[in-house]
Amino acid sequence: MKKEFLTFAILCLFISIGSFAQDSKLPIEEEKHAVLKFEETTFDFGTIESGDIVTHVYTFTNTGDTPLIISNAKGSCGCVVPYFPKEAILPGETNEIEVKFNSKNKKGKQAKRITITANTNPTQTFLTIKGNVLKTEEAVVTDDKKEKVKEEKTETDDFFERFASPTPVNEYEATEIEFENPTFEFGTVEAGEKVSYVYKFTNTGDKPLIISNAKGSCGCTVPYFPKDPIQPGETSEIEIEFNTKNKKGKQSKRITITANTNPAQTFLTVKGEVFVTKEDTAKENNELAEQRTKAAAEMKALNPSCFAIYPNPTNEVLQLELKEYIGKSAEVEIRNKMGQKMMGKKIDRITRETTRFDVSSFSAGTYMISIRVEDSKPLTQCFVVTNK
Repeated sequence: MKKEFLTFAILCLFISIGSFAQDSKLPIEEEKHAVLKFEETTFDFGTIESGDIVTHVYTFTNTGDTPLIISNAKGSCGCVVPYFPKEAILPGETNEIEVKFNSKNKKGKQAKRITITANTNPTQTFLTIKGNVLKTEEAVVTDDKKEKVKEEKTETDDFFERFASPTPVNEYEATEIEFENPTFEFGTVEAGEKVSYVYKFTNTGDKPLIISNAKGSCGCTVPYFPKDPIQPGETSEIEIEFNTKNKKGKQSKRITITANTNPAQTFLTVKGEVFVTKEDTAKENNELAEQRTKAAAEMKALNPSCFAIYPNPTNEVLQLELKEYIGKSAEVEIRNKMGQKMMGKKIDRITRETTRFDVSSFSAGTYMISIRVEDSKPLTQCFVVTNK
């Protein structure tokens, strides 16, 4: 029995040394990754005046075969991400990320990057929001130049040129849009049903109304909105459709209308509750049970020389204790079954407190921690991550 234990210990030691020495891939079955596919990765907001705030929603779909978990979404200077989904996005599901760009104290051409970190390969995906920012006095000069050439164009041509993109308009160019009911509640429906609704509106301003874009958030589409100018006093409509497939619980989706109004964007809301049948719930529970069974089997198959870490299995946080090495420094690496480095941390001074690792974005499976305390030989510890 002692000989068998010694053999397992030597084997685990060789694996850990190899993982620190090189990034070679272990000949184990391929790790599954989610695939993050955006409808658009670059948004051009055109030309705006310094101080304006631009909002845009990037819509994406998980086209992979494992749940997508976004652990972080961060914008560069002047660009913030007010919303990104914290819950897991199942394969085939669609969701959105909202981005705001504040042009205060900005001037000239701008290109800001939004970094999305998720359980994809590679782990980071980049979005871009760009355009041109004018100072207040520059905006006035530009408007004067437009007035000089305005006589050479018809009124309709001039409107289409100005409102082809969702850029802010000057107050004298704007009109007003008024909806009979900006919020539609569809009540309670079964998952998979499609909900349709027609929003009626009137141009209550004194200029022709031109809608340049109408876009819905996750699962919500706009099959129809008027492309022709709506004259003052005229009434028209916008049709929306919400697909409840893969949805559950209370829902609230937003439709963004961009037009020559002030502000340039008007928001509509469709909301209600989606319930899942007993059959769907049973299927979901069976899949969860299969995942737990598979994780337990992987745990039993682990090399017995690997040290236990708590909680093990885990689905959120992994805690590591190194009390025997208090006062020393250490380097820690977490790798997947393919040998790919998932996370690393340098501990300058080990204390009695546990070292915590956030593994909530990891796919379900078996992972290995390699710990090197100063110049000593690396230690290897194995753990299992399960789905929530």
